[in-house]
Amino acid sequence: MPDENNADVMIQQIKERKQLYQDVFESPNGKKVLEDLSRHAFINKTTLNENSNRMAFSEGMRSLVLHIQNMMKIDIEKTTELIKKQSEVDNV
Repeated sequence: MPDENNADVMIQQIKERKQLYQDVFESPNGKKVLEDLSRHAFINKTTLNENSNRMAFSEGMRSLVLHIQNMMKIDIEKTTELIKKQSEVDNV
């Protein structure tokens, strides 16, 4: 069952990655950095701009901070369930 093994490896990698993000961004200094990034990355304001290049740049900044926030919030149990279900579907 190599696919089940791959699912287990994927789940372990996600757990480790989540822990890394939490170690960095839940520390006192990490919280300050994330707060600063959020202020400058259009988290609470629009990226709409007449200049499409500027808007794309701003959207990229926003996307990166949202990724950091999402990595820290990943629900490991739900993610594990989804990966295992997909693994079962792939094996059919």
